[in-house]
Amino acid sequence: MKKTPLDTSTDKVYGSMASTDPTKSSKAWSSGSDTDPNLNDEPVTFADLGVRREAEIVETYFGKRRPLSSLTVKEWAFTALAVLSILGAAGLTVERIVDLKKDSPDVTFAIVLLLTLSFCLFYVLNGIFGERPYELIIFIVGTLIMMIYCIVNYAQTINPSPAEQPTEQPPLKQYEKDIKLARLIIVVAIGPVNIVLGSIIAREYYLSRNLIFRTVGANIELQDLCSRIFFTESLFKIDLQLELTLVILVLKTGLMDWTTLEVVVLVVGVVYSIFWCGLGFLSMYKENKIMVYVLLAFSWCEPAYIIYKLVDVGLDWDKFQNAKLIPAAIIIASVLGLLVRVAVCGFMVYVYKNFDRGMREKAYGKVPRKKLHETGDEVPS
Repeated sequence: MKKTPLDTSTDKVYGSMASTDPTKSSKAWSSGSDTDPNLNDEPVTFADLGVRREAEIVETYFGKRRPLSSLTVKEWAFTALAVLSILGAAGLTVERIVDLKKDSPDVTFAIVLLLTLSFCLFYVLNGIFGERPYELIIFIVGTLIMMIYCIVNYAQTINPSPAEQPTEQPPLKQYEKDIKLARLIIVVAIGPVNIVLGSIIAREYYLSRNLIFRTVGANIELQDLCSRIFFTESLFKIDLQLELTLVILVLKTGLMDWTTLEVVVLVVGVVYSIFWCGLGFLSMYKENKIMVYVLLAFSWCEPAYIIYKLVDVGLDWDKFQNAKLIPAAIIIASVLGLLVRVAVCGFMVYVYKNFDRGMREKAYGKVPRKKLHETGDEVPS
C-alpha cells in the first residue's frame, strides 16, 4: 500500500535516513492545481521526494526484529564488546573442561558456566535486535556475578587457605593459573564497560518503546500488553536457563561414574525443560488456551525437583567438605528458579486473559516479508 505524504508514522527510523526537503515536497504538490483532474489520481511516493527509506523492522516468525542498519554506534560498541568478552570467557572455560579431571565436580560447574555464557550471548543479541531491556538487565546481572566469581576464584589461587588447598590435592599448574588470570582480565576489563553501556541502552529501550510502538501502534493499552508479553518471553528464557542449570548440577562426579538416578534426572530434566518452555512460547504464539492449561498443569514439576535438590544438599552438606561451590550454586539456582517459576505462571495467566485482542497478528503474525520496489513503496512479496 502506498503512503500519502501526510503519513509520517514511520518516516523516522532507527538508522540514518535523508531528511525530506520541503522544497521538493512543495514542488511535488504544486505539479497540479485544484482544477487538475489528475491531482488525486496517485499520491506522492517517497521516491518522488528523493527519499531512500531503510527498513525499520524485519518481519520474522519469531516477532519483529531490527535490521543491522538500524543500530547506533553505541549499540554496535556494546554488542561487539559483549560478544567478544563472552566468546573469550567461553573459550577459556572450554580449555578448563578439557584440562580438568573428568570425575571432578569442577567439570560440572564449568559446564554450568558454559551454559550461562551461551544464554548471555543470546540475551545480548536478542536484547539489541529485539529491544528487550529485561534481557539486557539479565546479562548485566550475569556479568556482575561473573566478575565476583572470577575475582574470588583467582584470589584463592594466589593465596589458598589450608582448608581450600589440602595437602593431598596437587597444586595448580602454572598454565592453569594463567588461564584464570586471563579470564579475570577479560571479565574485569570489559565487564564494567558492558554494564554501563548495557544499563544506558536498556533504560532507553524501556522508556522509548520504539519497537513496541512499531508493533502495536500508538494505543497505550496495547503497548502495555505488548510490553508484558515481551517480559513473559524473557521470564521463560531465564526459567529454561535455571532449569537446565539445576539438571546439570545433579552430576556430583563430573562426567564420569554417573548413577542411574543422575542419568534419569539428566534425560528427563532436559526433555521437560525444553518441552515446558517451548509449550509456553507456542501457547502465546498461537493464543491457544488448551496449551496454557497443559502448561500450568505441568508447572509443578520444577518446584518439586527443586525441593528434592535442597533436601539432598542439606543431607549431604558435610560430605562436600572443601568443595562448597557446587552446593552454593544449587541453592542460588533453586531459590531463583522458584521465584522465576512463580512469576512466569502469574504473567502467563495475565497474557491468557488478554488473548483474542489482536496481539497475535501484531506481534507474532506470519506477515509476508516486505520488499521495496523501484518506486520506493512497500508491497507484499
